[in-house]
Amino acid sequence: MNQEHISTENQGGVSSSSPVFISDDVVRQVLDWPAMIDALRITYSIPHPPGVSPPRVLARGQDRTWMRTLTGLDPTGRFMGVKQFGLSRDFCIEYLISLFNQQNGRITALLDAAAITAMRTAATTAMAMDRLAPASAATLGVLGSGTEAATHARAIHAVRPLQQLTVFSPTEARRNAFAEAFEAETGVPTRAVSSAQEAVSGQAMVVGATRTMDGKPVLQGQWLSQETVVASIGATLPDHYEVDTQVIQQAGIIIADVPEEVTEETGCFITAAREGIDFHSKVFSLNQLMLGEANDALEGCRYRLYRSVGGSLQDIAVATLAYDLAVQQGLAQHLPITFTSKQF
Repeated sequence: MNQEHISTENQGGVSSSSPVFISDDVVRQVLDWPAMIDALRITYSIPHPPGVSPPRVLARGQDRTWMRTLTGLDPTGRFMGVKQFGLSRDFCIEYLISLFNQQNGRITALLDAAAITAMRTAATTAMAMDRLAPASAATLGVLGSGTEAATHARAIHAVRPLQQLTVFSPTEARRNAFAEAFEAETGVPTRAVSSAQEAVSGQAMVVGATRTMDGKPVLQGQWLSQETVVASIGATLPDHYEVDTQVIQQAGIIIADVPEEVTEETGCFITAAREGIDFHSKVFSLNQLMLGEANDALEGCRYRLYRSVGGSLQDIAVATLAYDLAVQQGLAQHLPITFTSKQF
C-alpha cells in the first residue's frame, strides 16, 4: 500500500485553494448560446480516449426514488468532474456539478447545475444539428413545451435562424404559452397546433423533447419527409419512449452522444432491437461526427437522426465555461472551506 501524505492548508481560514460556488442565477446570467456551442465544439472536436466518459450510474429505490451520477474527464486536460442528481420522495430534484483540477486534484468549484443540465443538452443538440441539417433549414417542429423544449428552440435558433416554428404538447394552455413566449422573445412566427403530426409534417428540423411511459411513441416515422433532420432528446431510460421503430429503421445515419447508452438503455432502441431492426451499423458517436469520421456516411444520406441521453463531457464543458465567466466577472462565491488533500 502506498504511503499517504495528508495535509490541510490554512486550517481555520479560507486558503487560495478553497473552492467557489456558482449559483443557478449566476449560471443563467453569464452563459449564452454561442459561447456554450463553441465550448462544446472544442470538447467534441478532440479525440476522446476510452474511459473519459464512462456510463452513467443509476441507483433506484423501491419508492420511486433514484440517484444518477455522471463522471468524466475533459479531453482538453483541464478539469474532471461529476454531476449528481436524484428524485426525492417529495418529487424534488436538485443538481450538483463538482469540478476537480486534473493537474493537482483539488476541488475547484461546486455549481448548481439545474440550468446547466437543460442548457448543455440544448447547446449540444444545436451543435449536432449545425452539422446534420442543411444550411437552408429554417423551419422547426417541436414536440413538448417544457424547459427542454424551450431551450432547444432557442439554441437551434442560434445556429439556424428560424423563419417558422410549430409546437405541440398535450396541454393546450402550455403549448399556447410556449408559442407566445418564443415569438415575443425572438420575433419568429410560432404556431401552437393540436397534434404531433401537424407539428412535424413538412418541417426541415424536428426536436422531440417529450416522452411517454406507456410504450406508445410520440413521433412516427411516416409523418417525416426524407429531408427532415430529427433530434430526439426526451426519452433517456428503458421505460421511456419518444420515436417509433420506423424512425430508427428509415434513418440513414444515427448520431448518438453516448452510443452504448442510446442503443442499449433507451426504450425506443430496445424496442427496435426486439423487433429485429439492425441499426448498429449506422450509429456514429457525436465525437465521430465532429471529427469528420462520419462524413462518408453522411454523403447523400437522408433521414438523419440525432439521439441524446446527455453525457458528462457536456456538463463539464458548460460548467467550465460558467466557472470561468463567473470568476472573471466577480460573481463566484468563495466558500469558507478547504478539503483535505492526500498526496501519494
